[in-house]
Amino acid sequence: MGLGLFGFVTFEQTAIETVPPGESVMVFLPLTPTPGSTPVPSSTSDWPPSFSWESRFAGLFRDRCSACHGFTTAGGLSMATYDLALEGGNSGPAIVPRDPEASMLVVIQKLGNHPGQLSPQELEEVMAWIESGAP
Repeated sequence: MGLGLFGFVTFEQTAIETVPPGESVMVFLPLTPTPGSTPVPSSTSDWPPSFSWESRFAGLFRDRCSACHGFTTAGGLSMATYDLALEGGNSGPAIVPRDPEASMLVVIQKLGNHPGQLSPQELEEVMAWIESGAP
């Protein structure tokens, strides 16, 4: 038995030795720019129809505003749903479709230093969305 084991270990070829080596192939990976943020449309006619409360702004407001204006209603305002945002709080409606200057969300955010402050680009997106009718 020992002689058989010695012969097997000594003279057996492994798959590494018996399989021919594979081809070397050049891999082409095109260099593409990293996508940036979505540009703010210049007019309401350019506004992407996919930007709506559900597709873009519910998540933004949940991330930025829900600590104070989610299930808790600081200032009487809840941004938990679209209807509650339209209803507004003690200072008036947070969103007035087609009128960002009358929307308390825009007024407060333009003042700055709000605990859930939007970035300038996010505020521009919100204003363009409101101008387009806040779908």
